[in-house]
Amino acid sequence: MSYTVVGLFNNRNQAQTAIRELTQRGFIPENIDIVNNKGSNSNAHSEEVIITESVGNFLQSLFSSEKRNDNAYANVAANTDCIVTIHVDDHERAREVAFVLDKNGAIDIDSETSIQGSENIAQTNHNANTSSNNTHLQNTTNIPVIEERLQIDKQVVETGGMRVKSRIIEKPIEENVRLRNQFVIVNRRSVDREVTDDDLSNFREGEIEFLELAEVPVIAKKSRVVEEVEIGRQVSEHEETVQETLRSTDVQVEEINRNVTDSDLNTRKVNRSSNS
Repeated sequence: MSYTVVGLFNNRNQAQTAIRELTQRGFIPENIDIVNNKGSNSNAHSEEVIITESVGNFLQSLFSSEKRNDNAYANVAANTDCIVTIHVDDHERAREVAFVLDKNGAIDIDSETSIQGSENIAQTNHNANTSSNNTHLQNTTNIPVIEERLQIDKQVVETGGMRVKSRIIEKPIEENVRLRNQFVIVNRRSVDREVTDDDLSNFREGEIEFLELAEVPVIAKKSRVVEEVEIGRQVSEHEETVQETLRSTDVQVEEINRNVTDSDLNTRKVNRSSNS
């Protein structure tokens, strides 16, 4: 089923703000129409009256099935700055459009027609120099019409995470190292040769030390960075459908018909008089 939502604005900037918000909410711009009612390039007065009355009849056919002044909606449309019309095919989307229009300053049509009707009645009574007011109500009861509206906020909650700990561990290792040892060996051998000058120079008392050598392992430690652990957050976005049930007050007015005739009323009056 298709729906048409109409908003009347006294401020053109408010209408433009409402249209921008509707497009941001995903409404198709081709389904949104705006008519500037008050502009510098206006047509003749007679043409303006025809256009305004047609808009008023259109609004009356949309919003009311009651009998009221034919010019009431036309007068409201004539006094507005611009008219915004949105076509949707879903009831919830229509309610969302109405919420956006109301939030951005759309006027209450029924309230405006009531105010203008009251002003017309007051003017008529003033011209007739009468002080009677037949529309005064007594013993009235007000029934509030309450409607719940959905408001979605965001809250950051903890859903999990990572805990990183660092500690020192010890691991014994074994390495094989080849070492060398140098030993002193004394060999004696028998010879028989002529004495040389070198032999004569060494022909004296003396002492010679010849040490034994051995390699031993020398251990040292050297630290190097072999890995890096990086921790941080990665942001991702997703859409989630929120389902909720909204309540509103539905006030229905029904006429109570007791089927009482004028003869019944006269009979009751006679009975009351006889009893007195």
